[in-house]
Amino acid sequence: MHNLAFTLKTFLSYPLYSSTYFILILAILSFWVYRHAFFWVGLLFTSIVLALVANIITPPALIPIIFLAACHFCLKSQIQGFLRAILICLASILSLGLTLHLFPGFNNWLIVQGIQVSPDGVPFTLYFNYDKPFIGIFILGFGLPLLSTWKEWKLKFAPICIWSGITIIAMLALSQIFGIVNFDPKIPPITAPWITANLFLVCIADEVFWRGFLQREITNSLRPKTKWAPYIAIGILSTIFALMHLAFVFQVRYILLAFCASVLYGLTYHHTKSVEGSIAAHFLLNATQFFFFTYPALAQV
Repeated sequence: MHNLAFTLKTFLSYPLYSSTYFILILAILSFWVYRHAFFWVGLLFTSIVLALVANIITPPALIPIIFLAACHFCLKSQIQGFLRAILICLASILSLGLTLHLFPGFNNWLIVQGIQVSPDGVPFTLYFNYDKPFIGIFILGFGLPLLSTWKEWKLKFAPICIWSGITIIAMLALSQIFGIVNFDPKIPPITAPWITANLFLVCIADEVFWRGFLQREITNSLRPKTKWAPYIAIGILSTIFALMHLAFVFQVRYILLAFCASVLYGLTYHHTKSVEGSIAAHFLLNATQFFFFTYPALAQV
């Protein structure tokens, strides 16, 4: 399906696919609305059943999902030491495999392929990924602290806005310096599916995994040894995050940008003390580029 004008009618033309992703997104939202295991597990199970029926996934895809759920279920306990380190490593390997689409059995929904979002940009392909959201779902389900009251949201609103602004200004300045983007205000025809995919299937998953899980675990393990634990964790994870991008691009400028973005997301998480802060910074940066600058990058760089 390669519609440029991706409308509500298009979604309605694929009711089984749409229902599968809609219920998956409801499961993700439920952690902030009604955080009860019976509720999110029920929604997730329903989405998985529909995904099997729709052939979005096949039975082999259940293997990494089940093992990842088991890892995070065990990690919610007070397991410490070597066993905890092993579980964290296993969960990370499974999560990176899902992020890079390495596991068999996933047939992610192709929304548009090779469209020109910006006249001077490289062609862009958009998928609704079904594998990647799982890197965050079980972390959310098994106890990651979230903002749950209006009082908490009001207290965090200003620091989240400040750090999101710092992230956007810094990254767009670096992108201009490196010659990655030009000013290009627009409202692309794929705006609605892009927002849906980028927020719920990319940014939330990324930030919950990299910041809410790995940064928190590394920081907690190093905290008794050094006061610089949060910044060491940010440095380690930003290096790994940047090197991961070698799977997609071999240009040094992109690797440096990925490193800087990860550092800023990590600082946002640390200083706002909320994964919602890094999610906001990540999504708002992506949205600013999508609507106001070359997307996803200049064709001639």
